[in-house]
Amino acid sequence: MHSTGQTSTKVVNADKYSDQGWLKLPASKSSSEIALGINLDGKTIWSPAETQDQVPDTVVGLIRLDRLGTKQLSLDGKHGRAFTESKVMSYQMYLRVGLAS
Repeated sequence: MHSTGQTSTKVVNADKYSDQGWLKLPASKSSSEIALGINLDGKTIWSPAETQDQVPDTVVGLIRLDRLGTKQLSLDGKHGRAFTESKVMSYQMYLRVGLAS
C-alpha cells in the first residue's frame, strides 16, 4: 500500500511501535504514521514500509485460492492515537497475481 495525492500519513512497518500495541507512538507522529494491511481469516498481512516516491516491491504474504475458490479480505490498520480531527486519506494497494497450471 502506498499513499496517494495529498495524503501525508505514510505507511510504516507494523512492528515499529509494536510494544504496548502502538501506544508508544508519539503524539507528534500519530497523524503521520500508520500501518496498513489485509486481514484474512483473522491474520493480518502487513504492508511493507513506504519509501519516498517508490512503491514497495517486497512480497509480504501469499494467499492461495482453489481454482473456483473465493476469499474474504478486509483492511486492517494501526495508529498510536485517534486523530484529533477528521482526515481523508487515500492509498493505492498493489497485488501480484500468479496463476498456477
